[in-house]
Amino acid sequence: MIHLKAVLASNLKTHRKALGLTQEKLAEIVNTSPTYIAMIESESRTPSFKMIERLAEALGLEAPALFYMESYPNLRASQIHEALLEQFDKFLRAASNEISAEKSNSFS
Repeated sequence: MIHLKAVLASNLKTHRKALGLTQEKLAEIVNTSPTYIAMIESESRTPSFKMIERLAEALGLEAPALFYMESYPNLRASQIHEALLEQFDKFLRAASNEISAEKSNSFS
């Protein structure tokens, strides 16, 4: 199974290095810590949608480009599509739960 988090981590690192950016410099640009960038790249943290957008902008990309799967050329397009949908569905459910929790907390 293809893990969306692994694709994001790989693409983030690849694009960051292609631009000659250190984790520290990228962190400075997107207003976060270098440790957090390292954690995303090592797949130990999953960034929010807002952070994904900030990272993409800092790298001169559209956010979906961070999920492009160049690393998996031997897979059929239907396999990639299916895996992405499955992982993205999980991601959206988690984000939805996070947003619901934030709304609940703001009304408390």
